[in-house]
Amino acid sequence: VSQGVVDAHRIFTERIGQSPVLSAWWAEHAAAEGIDEHLARVVETIGEYGQTLGAEIVFGVAGIESAFGAEQVPQMLMLAQLKDADGFRALLEKNVASLPADEQGHLRVIEDPLTAISNAKQEEFFTWIEGSFVAASPNLAVLQDLARSKDAGGRFTSGSFHDEIGRAYREGVSWL
Repeated sequence: VSQGVVDAHRIFTERIGQSPVLSAWWAEHAAAEGIDEHLARVVETIGEYGQTLGAEIVFGVAGIESAFGAEQVPQMLMLAQLKDADGFRALLEKNVASLPADEQGHLRVIEDPLTAISNAKQEEFFTWIEGSFVAASPNLAVLQDLARSKDAGGRFTSGSFHDEIGRAYREGVSWL
């Protein structure tokens, strides 16, 4: 997926250069605002991380509303298999270190969700690298639940949902 994004950006940039009208519009609206530079950095980052990630990335999101109507921290989870766990960790740590000092504490690489402690006074995003997998969430409790489930052997593999997903993959699904 990451190489597709990099290739699409390259083609997009080439097309801008080939069209005087599009080139003028892009210079006035995107380049003048720095959007082109930001987009190039985002695409470069996607390409870098793509070299370390496996073929599958899973996202799950569930919004929660408290009894008082106030939105709580979202129950979001990203899971991915890693082709290069050491490379992923090094890239992540390099990117966190490049953030302004006051933002670095918001992105936390944790070794064990069960022993990690959240700072309730600030927004945080946690990343847990475990062997050849990475899990990330803005909610530490989500990663703690995942760790407990993993340690207990999980209930997923013994359920009908697991069987249905297995069937879909055997039949060649690319999107679930």
